[in-house]
Amino acid sequence: MKKRIISLLCTLVLIFTSFAWMIPVNAKENDENATLISESDIPLLLKYDEEAPFENENSPSATMHVNTTDRGWNDWSLPIGNGYFGANVFGRTETERIQITEKTLSNPWRAPDPNGNGNISNLGGLNNFSETYIDFGHTNSAVTDYERYLNLKTAIAGTQYKYNGVTYTREYFASYPDNVLVIRLDADRDGALSFTLRPTVPYEQTYAVVPGDNGGKTGTVTSSVENGVGKVVLSGTLEYYDVDFMGIYNVYTDGGTVTASTTKHTYKDNDGTQYTDTDGTIVVNGAKSAYIVVTLGTDYELSSELFTASDSKKPTETTTIEDTKIKVEGYMNAVKAKIAGKSFNDAYNTLKNAHLEDYQELFGRVTLDLGCNPEDFERTTDDLLNRYNSGIYSTYLETLFFQYGRYLLIASSRSGALPANLQGAWNTYNIAPWASGYWHNINVQMNYWPAFSTNLAETFESYVEFNEAYMAQAKKYADSIIQQNNSSAYEGAGNNGWTIGVGNTAYSISSDRSPGNSGFTTQLYWDYYLYTQDKTILEEVVLPVLIEAATFITKCVELTEEGYYLVSRSDSPEMFVNGVWYYTIG
Repeated sequence: MKKRIISLLCTLVLIFTSFAWMIPVNAKENDENATLISESDIPLLLKYDEEAPFENENSPSATMHVNTTDRGWNDWSLPIGNGYFGANVFGRTETERIQITEKTLSNPWRAPDPNGNGNISNLGGLNNFSETYIDFGHTNSAVTDYERYLNLKTAIAGTQYKYNGVTYTREYFASYPDNVLVIRLDADRDGALSFTLRPTVPYEQTYAVVPGDNGGKTGTVTSSVENGVGKVVLSGTLEYYDVDFMGIYNVYTDGGTVTASTTKHTYKDNDGTQYTDTDGTIVVNGAKSAYIVVTLGTDYELSSELFTASDSKKPTETTTIEDTKIKVEGYMNAVKAKIAGKSFNDAYNTLKNAHLEDYQELFGRVTLDLGCNPEDFERTTDDLLNRYNSGIYSTYLETLFFQYGRYLLIASSRSGALPANLQGAWNTYNIAPWASGYWHNINVQMNYWPAFSTNLAETFESYVEFNEAYMAQAKKYADSIIQQNNSSAYEGAGNNGWTIGVGNTAYSISSDRSPGNSGFTTQLYWDYYLYTQDKTILEEVVLPVLIEAATFITKCVELTEEGYYLVSRSDSPEMFVNGVWYYTIG
């Protein structure tokens, strides 16, 4: 699962940080004919010579209990993201698949059973925003010179191959400054580029687990052509929190024709009932090049009310699809204004250069040079991994792991967006692993361990914003816990510090008597100051959070016979066995 991948990458970041040097090194030690390699010459490319395979395609679940992992997505697709959303690129030639995740499109992890049988687990959590397809009709068996890649230096994914004597290339990037997904398609022969853009809404359903659980999802897709620009609008509602969502796809072409069409989309509900929708598509014929600009969002706005309000009274309940339309059209209108009056290529390069300037300022701060063997530069990433697992070690692969961890953090955590969740910013499932939530017993902390030691402190700002929003509810939980368990230490509402439980989402946080989660989290804040040495951050951000956490902890500790002040109840979900909690004193 992505959880394991991200955790591993963060660990590798810590291991390899101490070996980073900004000097050239010899590729082969003690070899007078060795090539001198500077860090700038090391290609930071994840690359493959095959498209992502099909295995359990579009599986609805990847929980620890159901082994139906979408292997093409999980193991082989290439992730891009801008903090607000993530996308996975498959590089397929006949029908390209681009899976898009918007981080606020979420159900709860658990919800009341409408039949009165307690809570329903796995109501889904983070949902899949769109499975977007581009039909090219290029039969893979007839393709030659195929390659696909993710360039960590530019945060651009790409694909290139030959088909019927024509070379086709693609570029994909998720821009933070413009909040857009951009896809560039090219042919090296005039009139050779034809395709159908076919966005879909995955997992439409009337309920999630049992009828009446409010886990339904609706969606529509329409298309049109305005002044030669193709447009697809994807919209719908995720029922539980009444989250309205929308995506707008604008298709710009260099030559050829652009038409709007429809296609039938069939899906089944959980009880097997089959439904058929008519979705809008855009058909491009005989172009030289094209690029697709995608803006997306929901009616979610981060605020303290999201966490203090009951499930039926979240702020998203009071907004409509029109509010979401205004937001998402606003993103698109800003892009249109930015490229207005520019030529086809200049318009695309305007968006691309803004992305590169933003991303490379962050990513380019740290270099790592372990003395790579240049022969490894020519190997595909899967080959490097297979060789490494068989004992043929590669410092180049280790370099890629280190920088990939930094890349993932930039792609999944930016100010103004939600912080990196359990899977960063990527989820294809209707039932996400552990809801793709914010798990505070270690996972949130692991996401941000490399933020400071690898010079990416700005990526922590999104968690600071998240913490500020949930703090009012976290203090209410602290008040309640102290009143119930140590009333003599209770000092009135809002004066007992803050606490947070293990499992949390974009819409709610949980409570836990154990103060470990808040204490563990504040270590990130102290690192935030230690690595920035910013006294303003210390005074305005770090100390308030740290002092409030310490206040709660001091009200939870008890004096033991050995003379230590310890917490008598400390626990984690892994300490719940056969219906019994096993607590630790610590």
